[in-house]
Amino acid sequence: TSCILLDETFLYPKNFTLRSYFNDTLQEFKGKCALEEQYLVTMTVSEKAFRYLKGMEYSLIWHEEDQWRICVNLYTYENAQSDYWNILMNAHSIEPAELGKAIRSKLTACLDRI
Repeated sequence: TSCILLDETFLYPKNFTLRSYFNDTLQEFKGKCALEEQYLVTMTVSEKAFRYLKGMEYSLIWHEEDQWRICVNLYTYENAQSDYWNILMNAHSIEPAELGKAIRSKLTACLDRI
């Protein structure tokens, strides 16, 4: 079970919204996530981005209600080699500004709030 989905849906613990969850102290937050060190960010990406990212291993990706969704593991991201993230940010064939801006925005919002 994963701790955080940034579309305001939590898999653990249940009945928490993103807003109320981040009102907890950092210590409490870390305690709640101690059982599972995966911090996941979900977002919608373009079909072009989805088709490119589909074969890569750093994330889960799926199609849902005519939207292409990507789920990035923040724990992996924080501990990965630098070129791991560069692959994501510099995927030139999928308009990196579009994808990079969306992911950076979500990551910044998440990390700033904890």
